Amino acid sequence: MGNFYLAAKEAWRVNENRAKEVDYVCAVYQNIICKTFRPTKWYRFPENGNRWGFDGDSVNHSIYDNKDVGHLVNWVGGNPVRFF
Repeated sequence: MGNFYLAAKEAWRVNENRAKEVDYVCAVYQNIICKTFRPTKWYRFPENGNRWGFDGDSVNHSIYDNKDVGHLVNWVGGNPVRFF
């Protein structure tokens, strides 16, 4: 899982109830999905009670990996969390 997991797993500004409904979390770099994870547990980020992190498993050979998502959202500024 490595660096993508560490970069994607913590400090999300997201509603607790909505986060628990998430099936997959995708790590995106320059509009390309680099890695997909399946959250197994959500927890409050210790340094900031308004943010959340997850523990999860890497999804091997995900149908989402290497897909360009630039056309789906405007990544400039604001909250990087998107629900689809």
